[in-house]
Amino acid sequence: MLHTVDSTLPRPARAFTLIEILVVIVIIGILVSISLVVGKQVRTGSQSRSTEDTIRILDQSLVGYEKSASELPPSKFVYRDIKTSPKAYEYPFVDGRRNTDPDKVDRDLHPAIATIARYTALCSTIPEADSLIQGVNSKLVRRAVIDPNLKTPPVAVEILDAFGRPIRFVHPAFDGGYGIAYDPAQITTRDMFRTAKEDATSNADPLGNEYRRSARPFLPGSTVAGSPNPVGDGDEGICPSRRPYFYSAGPDGDPGTRSENVYTTRPTYPTETAKIK
Repeated sequence: MLHTVDSTLPRPARAFTLIEILVVIVIIGILVSISLVVGKQVRTGSQSRSTEDTIRILDQSLVGYEKSASELPPSKFVYRDIKTSPKAYEYPFVDGRRNTDPDKVDRDLHPAIATIARYTALCSTIPEADSLIQGVNSKLVRRAVIDPNLKTPPVAVEILDAFGRPIRFVHPAFDGGYGIAYDPAQITTRDMFRTAKEDATSNADPLGNEYRRSARPFLPGSTVAGSPNPVGDGDEGICPSRRPYFYSAGPDGDPGTRSENVYTTRPTYPTETAKIK
């Protein structure tokens, strides 16, 4: 007697093999990685556009300043302490940091000068410029004390980029690059140890303070002061038409990586470091 198989009966479920499971996990991992990268790019792009909008407001404040004062901003913010008047304190618009021994520079102990606070302090006396600055999104504004060593220190505001860092202000009196360069043998058109020194009349800092503005603050291969990944002092940008400009150090916070920086006015750079990206 022949027995037939009833095709309507449920068949045993087929289990996934280990290889199939691993393939699915790998595919999911790749998709997650792609989504994270794309998400980061979208977020960074949005932050960059927001930063551009903020810089444009600052650009307009510069126009307002020039129109009202009939001149561009001076190279320094001058402050008179009411408790020590008529003594004046001068704060140069140097987009960099105080110069120290290159083997002891620490980006955390010696942060870049907050030039944007000095600029907003200057503009506080010019209504046409100050009103524009007050139009910046309040989430991107924070209080800044320019010199806490004074009895009645000058107080201003810092304008932040969308990455949470102060936007930087470059004045033609201190533009370009100076400080330590990549290769001393390549220096042909400038003094690699050029620094911006305060005038003898300055009381803001000890007499003779010098400042540096270099795309890279350390000698090649240096890992000094606990900073294995050197961050630049400035972008070394040269002001177009001898007019100040603003920029952001971008998502990486390093003004020396120019491709990451956010500009509305693109500067040029010294010959020796013009190829830095």
